[in-house]
Amino acid sequence: MLMKYSTLILLLLVCSPAVMRAQCEGTQVVIHTFTSFSNSEITWDVLSAESEVIGHYDWAGNGQHSYDTLCLNQPCAFIQAHSFTGEGWGFGTVVEVLVDDEIIQSIEFNDGELGYFPIEIMDDGCDWQLGGCLDMAAVNYTLGATVETMSCDYIYSFDWNGTEREYLLHVPFDLPAGSPLLFCLHGLSGNMEDMRLTTEFNQLADEHGFVVCWPQGSLWNWDGSIVPYWNSNLFLTPADDIGFLTELALSLQLEYELDHACTFVCGASNGGMMSYTLIAERPDVWRGMATAGGVMSAHEQQNAPAGPPRPVLHLHGTSDDAMPYDAYAGGGPWAGGWGVMDMMEFWANEHGHTAVDSVLLPDAFPDDGLTNEIFEWTGGLGRVVHHRVYGGVHEWWGGYGEPNEVATSEIVWEFFDDLCANPMQVREPYDAGAFSESSLVAYPNPAQAGESVQLLHDGLRFSGRSFAQFDSFGRCVWRGKTSDGRIPTSHLLPGIYSIHALDFGSARGFSKLHSTLLLVE
Repeated sequence: MLMKYSTLILLLLVCSPAVMRAQCEGTQVVIHTFTSFSNSEITWDVLSAESEVIGHYDWAGNGQHSYDTLCLNQPCAFIQAHSFTGEGWGFGTVVEVLVDDEIIQSIEFNDGELGYFPIEIMDDGCDWQLGGCLDMAAVNYTLGATVETMSCDYIYSFDWNGTEREYLLHVPFDLPAGSPLLFCLHGLSGNMEDMRLTTEFNQLADEHGFVVCWPQGSLWNWDGSIVPYWNSNLFLTPADDIGFLTELALSLQLEYELDHACTFVCGASNGGMMSYTLIAERPDVWRGMATAGGVMSAHEQQNAPAGPPRPVLHLHGTSDDAMPYDAYAGGGPWAGGWGVMDMMEFWANEHGHTAVDSVLLPDAFPDDGLTNEIFEWTGGLGRVVHHRVYGGVHEWWGGYGEPNEVATSEIVWEFFDDLCANPMQVREPYDAGAFSESSLVAYPNPAQAGESVQLLHDGLRFSGRSFAQFDSFGRCVWRGKTSDGRIPTSHLLPGIYSIHALDFGSARGFSKLHSTLLLVE
């Protein structure tokens, strides 16, 4: 019995702050973390100057206190904070650094994704090289960063039919001309900021070299609640989301010299529905689509595509109760009665496919309750692929970077990357009526090959800075900048061409695309 008490006393002595302080050959600090009640899902690491982990904290709930005792024996230690769930942290969390029970530093966390906070007592003339986005106007501004090592993501506005629409854009550093463009659409009642955090396409864009755009939907009064949505020919509002998204894509192609043949769209739920609508209505711009949990609207099921079929990737859970996997009726404009396999067979027929193969993937994550079977149709033009997720509900699997049986974002980008490397071998038609009416005109029109053409906007010389010409097959035949609005035709053969011009209203955030047709004789 005496031995037991002696052991207990020894353990208490070894674990006591006084004993730990005696064992610490540097500076002993206590880090007190208090999580607020405002989605303060935060985690932090205390790192040495060589990025060695000295201490770690994981969020364990709101309104919680935590005390971590650390021994710092090297200068230039700092706290690196990031989001526990990947959704960013909210307001009100406080982290305090204490020495000998005295608060020597207090850090308040108010809305962020990543931050660096040097521990002041260890700051001995340190040359901090902490990487991130340095622009406070960016949505991914990195608190405490000293070196620009990541692209800053911004919210921009786009003038569409007199209404300013918003979109969130990620452009990787040193992106070469001719890179792909990916649009990613949120679901019903969602928003572009959350879709960015969920999909993490910005990280894939940096790795693989493409521009990613998360637009914000229009508004719909849903049983008294005003929610964002996409008008995928649902006819619930007069919003022309087809026009907005298509014109925005064309303007981004011009501004960043992106590949028009590698312009794709994907979305979750209602955003996936909109993706189907875009390839059906504007296949001249959208060269492929992907959806997670989104189906074809009733209108799209009842009306054939307006142009050549585009590649389709459809991921869907068998336990989805928002947009059920199997055929169902009574969905109004949201559902025309087709199940997911009906949709896949429709697109397989459009592509002229004659066979289908499937493979059930090994269960790499048994605890997530999911298994994934892949179907692919072959024998025709473009790719038609379906991931049947057994046990899957209505979600974007693998969101926020969480390990999962179905890494949706990676699957989507691998599909589009393959389309860029192996484009459909099909003669693209030209539809002059596909271009929206514009106050931009070309003079003279028709023009003789070899003479320059003046672009006029509302009767005045157009002041836009970027121009591009496309032939009747949608191929870009010239791209350039001019201050007086005159463009060359010496390189053009007789035929019909579309002219696109981009007008910049400010350095960041306001642009409008203008287009017109030019006949060269």
